[in-house]
Amino acid sequence: MNKAGTVAALALLLLMMGASLIAVKPAVAQSIPKPSAPEFSLQVIDDSYIIPFKNVTTTDPYTGKVTWLIEGGGHVENQKVVVTIRKPSFTPIQTSDGYLTDLCFSVRAKGHYEEWQPSAEPHLIYAVNASAAENTVATYYLQGEPGWGSFHNGGEVDVEVKALIGYHYTTEDYSRVLHQPIYTVQYVELAESDWSSTQTVTVPRELANPLPPWWIGPTPQSSPDITTPEVTVTPTATAIQSGLNLAFPTLDWIELFAFAIVALVFALLVVVIFFMRRRIRVLELKQNGT
Repeated sequence: MNKAGTVAALALLLLMMGASLIAVKPAVAQSIPKPSAPEFSLQVIDDSYIIPFKNVTTTDPYTGKVTWLIEGGGHVENQKVVVTIRKPSFTPIQTSDGYLTDLCFSVRAKGHYEEWQPSAEPHLIYAVNASAAENTVATYYLQGEPGWGSFHNGGEVDVEVKALIGYHYTTEDYSRVLHQPIYTVQYVELAESDWSSTQTVTVPRELANPLPPWWIGPTPQSSPDITTPEVTVTPTATAIQSGLNLAFPTLDWIELFAFAIVALVFALLVVVIFFMRRRIRVLELKQNGT
């Protein structure tokens, strides 16, 4: 009975130890609750602008030759999508390794007429650190980086956001090429929320003619705001066209037609006078002969 009692006591002790281990592990996991899917809003901002052109003259210091050219001018695309994420309920927790957890967000986007794929590769995904404020703002440009340049103008884009809880730590490695240590920031994810509901935004269409009507053509002087200055130079002045045709004073077709008529009349008068003088000369010779 003593042996049986000892065996039973050992078995009971092992069961209690196993139960304690099982109970401790869920307690650690439950200390980092799953965050709720964040709420967010989308806004499209178009800050595109026009660069005005300007007349620039340069003078050769040796010859005095003046070069007149036009610089600047053009339309700069600057369109962006602003994602404003409302911070869900979150309380930082210190891990057993001594790291303090923080909150991050993952933003993904795709074309409206395709399905979300299990793999992250087909979609654009960006990690965003949560700010200390109530809202975290992430900006994505349609040109440049970070950008959504793969989305066409006028297209529809689906956006979703999820929350991540984890911690960052830094690793150190020595570079034999640079002869100095290299530090890399790593992220350990401990919990994540479900993806939020999908919101759709329309990428602005590109303007067919982004420049105002007076900007294009051979006569920039027709602009109500821009005038072309007169340049008087010595000894010479050279006008160089750069992208735009400079409009110098010219005659229109009515003036040319009038000028041609006057020239024709003048030529006819000269011919008539010539023949009249010749006729008079012949008559004088006949009279003298008689």
